[in-house]
Amino acid sequence: MKIVRNVLIGSACLIGATNAFASESADLRIKGIISPAACTPAFSGNIDYGYINPRNLNPTEHTKLTEKKLNYTITCAAPVSFGSTWTDARTGSESDGHDELLNDFVFGLGLQGSNKIGKYFIENDRSITADGKIAGMIHRPISGGDWELSDQSYKIGKNTIHAYATEDVIEPGSYANITSSVKVTTYIAPTENLDMGKNIELDGLATMTLRYL
Repeated sequence: MKIVRNVLIGSACLIGATNAFASESADLRIKGIISPAACTPAFSGNIDYGYINPRNLNPTEHTKLTEKKLNYTITCAAPVSFGSTWTDARTGSESDGHDELLNDFVFGLGLQGSNKIGKYFIENDRSITADGKIAGMIHRPISGGDWELSDQSYKIGKNTIHAYATEDVIEPGSYANITSSVKVTTYIAPTENLDMGKNIELDGLATMTLRYL
């Protein structure tokens, strides 16, 4: 009987301890993720000028290289409204000698030591196909504001969101597939500012990032 009593007392104490720490509330969590249809941008390759003969470069002025084009696609799982922003991974390396109004559109080619190698500009081709139909491009500042029709050159700016729309419509459309190309115009800085006794590697790097609207 003594053993039984001890067990019963122990049980009573345990039950009392459980009641003392029992929670009087319970959480109901609601979870989930709402996200637009995933989109994937892809370029058809890189811009490669290969070997550049130093004798063809101007010592006192910028030398314009041959313009090059690069195709790109944007593929989404379903139609969605999106735009793109561009960043320059070599910002601060762009050479001078252009109108300050163009600063937003200038990308750098990297440095040779502390010397600026040059600069380049990116333009989106006016030939844009959105879900098999002809489309245009509109833009607005990243900081906000109204959408505007892009000019004929479709210059790519670093502080701008570029979006796709039905031609002459100032409102981003929703698309699943975009096909177009970019044109790159490159300038080498005056060679008097570079060490021409060493190899100089062009090192431009620009990133297009999609932003869902």
